Amino acid sequence: MSSIPNFEPYVLSPLDHSTGLFYLSAFVTFEPEDVTGSVTLIERGFTRCIELLPFLAGNVASSAQLKDKENVFEVRPSTADFLQEYPMIKVKHHQKYVNSLNGSPVINNDLLLNDGFVSSSFTTALEELSPVSRVQINVMPDGIIICFSFHHFVMDGAGVANVFEALSICCRDLNATSGSLPTSLAEEQKSREIILNASSASSGLEKFQTGRGSNTWVGDMSLKSESPLTRIISFNAMKIEKLKIACTELLLKNKDQESRLHFSRNAIASAVIWLSFIRARHQFLMKNDEPSSTESGVLLACDIRNKLQPNLPLSYMGNAVAVTEAHISTGSITSTMKSPSPHSTQLTRFDSDDIPHITELATYIQESHKTVTADHVRDFISHVVNSQNWSQPPRFGDLVISSIRSLGFYRFDFGPMLGRMTRLDMAETQFSGVAWIMPARVQSQPAPWEIRLSLDAEMMGLLRDDQLVRWLTDEEGPKL
Repeated sequence: MSSIPNFEPYVLSPLDHSTGLFYLSAFVTFEPEDVTGSVTLIERGFTRCIELLPFLAGNVASSAQLKDKENVFEVRPSTADFLQEYPMIKVKHHQKYVNSLNGSPVINNDLLLNDGFVSSSFTTALEELSPVSRVQINVMPDGIIICFSFHHFVMDGAGVANVFEALSICCRDLNATSGSLPTSLAEEQKSREIILNASSASSGLEKFQTGRGSNTWVGDMSLKSESPLTRIISFNAMKIEKLKIACTELLLKNKDQESRLHFSRNAIASAVIWLSFIRARHQFLMKNDEPSSTESGVLLACDIRNKLQPNLPLSYMGNAVAVTEAHISTGSITSTMKSPSPHSTQLTRFDSDDIPHITELATYIQESHKTVTADHVRDFISHVVNSQNWSQPPRFGDLVISSIRSLGFYRFDFGPMLGRMTRLDMAETQFSGVAWIMPARVQSQPAPWEIRLSLDAEMMGLLRDDQLVRWLTDEEGPKL
């Protein structure tokens, strides 16, 4: 980069402080005809994007702007020396291919984090100065995988989508202006002010005290200490729809018809993940002669951009997520489990006994999401603002589910040379028990439900052998 991106330092919002000090990485794949020319275009596009949104090249650091508070963080401009040590954009060439059509060895997306594809070490999030984001352009003979590593204190999944929308605009027009991007420095500042001003409407509530208040996201969702595996599990969309209909019918049969509660597909997919996790964990514990857990909790991420008044714009790049929890006693699930038969062909058949379990879990999930009201969000913001310690990450549940299915990554047009991305991924191996519901592929209707899941190796095997998971991942049409 020819100059040091400059901007006024700013304190991260109370919602930014509700996440943890760690990095995540988004992997975006393109398969252009002109790979070499596309690399140059991406470099120039990112450079222009950073010129217009210079905080992307900034650093996260402890802030002294709020002198009576602890663990307050800010984003400040980087230095020439820091950018020399941690370049904003790197290009790395690989011998494997993106696409298997030519019969050559291909990139395994499940191994992206361990194959020299990541642009920034995850441990740098804990250093005194850590980059807001970094880019590595991974070049294969037949395509490109961009690794965009970002500090979760600065942006959420929707924020990353806005980064790539901005990049698509800059790739289409290397002379793009600030007004053509989804957001600007001024708009980002205005959104942070909306968040901060929301605290004046509430004094905060004690209910947020438990399990919060550390400047690192501490917890152990893992049943073992070694690094978890990360895998994509793809659920048949027609079968998710069939489950939704069956669960809704059961719910209406058991409840007052006036309740009018109908499940979302997202709640059904989340319930399936939770149910299969509970059963896999029970099998794991029994197999290893450990006491079975009688309860399970799931942590759910909920976008709150439309919860405040005025609303936060969809283009806001900062964190605008509240977490909510759902809990269940697992006895009714584990007591009805059948003995596993991994090699039986019957495992791909649907078991109607799963409908009540999915219905119950989906109900808890949807009811939990309903608790994230405007008052809830204002109360939490007030809680952080009034706390001595601003760092307020949530405690772990057994499982964390974050859905970014509605985000429009696959709709972004990067111009005639690059076109649209062919794949988005969020591989993750820092924590066990994390599930991303990935964006729907617009070119595939109905789009499968792609779940990027991180679990310890034995748990992963047990979950993938779950009868319900095997039925949902079977390509045959729905049979209920």
